[in-house]
Amino acid sequence: MSLLILLDEPHLTISYDSRNQWLYTDWVGNQNLRTLQLGCEQIILHLQAEHCRKILNDNTRLSSVHAQARSWVEEGFLKQLAAAGLEYMAWVYSLDFDSRFSTDLTLLRNTQTVVVGFNDLVAAYAWLEKCEAH
Repeated sequence: MSLLILLDEPHLTISYDSRNQWLYTDWVGNQNLRTLQLGCEQIILHLQAEHCRKILNDNTRLSSVHAQARSWVEEGFLKQLAAAGLEYMAWVYSLDFDSRFSTDLTLLRNTQTVVVGFNDLVAAYAWLEKCEAH
């Protein structure tokens, strides 16, 4: 991946992959409601600024997500992403069991856009590359 870093914070790095015209989001460490909301606001801003329709959401380095934050993602963030133009998201699971379980619940309840969970970055990248944005 050839990435242009758009945001580099301790809890999240957002990059633009110009070859594939998508955002790459790399979450790090423990996430509470505040860090998650701030990060998600930045993702939406960059999604719109770069006119992206896809996100490669990497949770490999994510340690944990507070339950309240998970609920907010389900109820608010995925709707906001869809409204901002997102069509496809490849979501790479965290190695943390609780985070993975939370992600599975979020994906099961999602009705906003196409979001698929993956065990590794390579598989997520390959799937997202095949998705045709409109």
